[in-house]
Amino acid sequence: MTCLYLRIYLIGYGAVYLYCYFAAVLRSFGDTVFQMLAMLVCTVLNGALDPLLIHGFGLQGAAAATVLSQGICLGFMVCYLRKKALFSFHAADWSGKELGTICLKSLPAAFQQSIPAISTSVLTAIVSGFGVTALAAYGVAGKLELLLFYPAMSFQMVLTTIVGQCIGAGRRDRAWVYCRFSVYPRRDRAWVYCKTALLWGGGLLIILSCGVVGLAHPLSELFVDSKAVAE
Repeated sequence: MTCLYLRIYLIGYGAVYLYCYFAAVLRSFGDTVFQMLAMLVCTVLNGALDPLLIHGFGLQGAAAATVLSQGICLGFMVCYLRKKALFSFHAADWSGKELGTICLKSLPAAFQQSIPAISTSVLTAIVSGFGVTALAAYGVAGKLELLLFYPAMSFQMVLTTIVGQCIGAGRRDRAWVYCRFSVYPRRDRAWVYCKTALLWGGGLLIILSCGVVGLAHPLSELFVDSKAVAE
């Protein structure tokens, strides 16, 4: 079943990669709204296409729905980038001069991103030894974790854009400007961008954690129709 899914999903993975790439381009220009809307449309499309294509083609339909929805959103994003004139690609502009710098900067991030994937693979192999119910429960728990992870991660992504743009413009002093919208009195406004993102991101994480833990059972039942898995 994994092979059936991946055969289709990996064929269209170029669309997924380009979508993520162009989303990063938009973030680098400080435009975080359109990529959010594009992701929302992609999610809604995927949710609508999944039952239709799964009913007609089985598990392969789920992969096809994901690739198709990502491809449609990629088309919208390319049109938006062209309209805003934020990005253009010409074969004549290709140069390998920046390749070394990009690789050098990306290696730590690539290694960092690979660590969760490796650890998840190891944990999945261990959990699978406890049976299908435990494996399904582990999968559901992973989805519930995403409800906590991504909202908190958004503060880090915005922080990267804000601080990165300041430093890129040669204004390191602005990277440490006090947050204008701080809820703290002026004398206590030592909360710079980094500390503000940490404070609000951590607070949001605590609130969401309480919600997910308190509603863990009903949330789990949204994914599976098994009381044992939900437990």
